[in-house]
Amino acid sequence: MFLLAAFLMPFATSQANADPLNGDVARATGVMTASKGWTVTLTIPGVFMRAGSTMPATLTIVNKTGHSLRVSGCPRTGTFSMGIGNSEAPYSPVDGAVYCSTSLHPGSNVFHGRIKATYMSCPGASKMKCGPSLPDLPIGVYHTAVQWPVGAPMIAKPGSLTIWVTTSLKMGTIVGTVRACPPDPYWGDVSPSPATVTLLRRGAIYESKTVPLLKKDHWIGEFSFDVSPGTYQVRFGYGLAEKHQVVPSRQGIFPTVTVTAGATVNASFAPTGCAL
Repeated sequence: MFLLAAFLMPFATSQANADPLNGDVARATGVMTASKGWTVTLTIPGVFMRAGSTMPATLTIVNKTGHSLRVSGCPRTGTFSMGIGNSEAPYSPVDGAVYCSTSLHPGSNVFHGRIKATYMSCPGASKMKCGPSLPDLPIGVYHTAVQWPVGAPMIAKPGSLTIWVTTSLKMGTIVGTVRACPPDPYWGDVSPSPATVTLLRRGAIYESKTVPLLKKDHWIGEFSFDVSPGTYQVRFGYGLAEKHQVVPSRQGIFPTVTVTAGATVNASFAPTGCAL
């Protein structure tokens, strides 16, 4: 008989009697479980989601046993997929144990996913209409869940985190413009490749987008992110395509911005000293 002893440790837990929907406190954004030779950590960048939106999530499985373990199922068929649910809208992913397996090697095994604040399928018992996309989850409190592989009783299952699905009024927005100088005053065959704008929160990537750059007085592109209230750092980088060669990339970092519910914050980047 195999006995599993595990413990659970949340990160950044909240105070009692606070109203999270009004932004009184920050709730847990990470939870770690452990068993002999294994630790499993689930992290998210925030605890608020706008209905219909998505949020990145990271699952880290640390193998301390010194040897690899092969488990049934793999990410491409749903294993280690992450989502949210509650009693009215449960998270019920398709079983990932289909004709494939995953090797958990010694050290860190990292799986990235996206949590969606939408139904997993059209609610059959309701009168809700389903179009090309699935309907948004109702406003309320949900808990994270991970599709766990079959046949891994020795590994502690991930703990659960609480997420509040809210209306867009509870979210904030970061907008901005990326302006970049061409490499010299004579553009020739040089054309801008898209920029990448990345938001970081507490040192972790919150969301990243590709921003096309248009050829005007400067190379210019616009971006917009709907985010949960909090403090963010905005970064961008881009490379230059010239006759199938890549000119060294440029990058910029915007000072941190703090976003409150319902607010729009501008975090634009501007070039200096362009030769026009």
